Amino acid sequence: MSKEISKTNLPVLSPDGSFDSYLQKIRKFPMLDAAEEYILAKNWREKGDKESAHKLVTSHLRLVAKIATVTEDMVFQ
Repeated sequence: MSKEISKTNLPVLSPDGSFDSYLQKIRKFPMLDAAEEYILAKNWREKGDKESAHKLVTSHLRLVAKIATVTEDMVFQ
């Protein structure tokens, strides 16, 4: 992992933090359109570009949070 990426403060859920606070933090990462996603994925796969991988991962944090919320709702019904 490059130094720039390892120093990035990614949002985390903590016992003393709220889920709403986490959601506000992850909204700061931009969503990608299909063309951007394709280019980043291609750069990651062909060149091992870690910055591209970082952008791909962070752009999908909202999806991960949504899946976790839906899954939790299904489990605890």
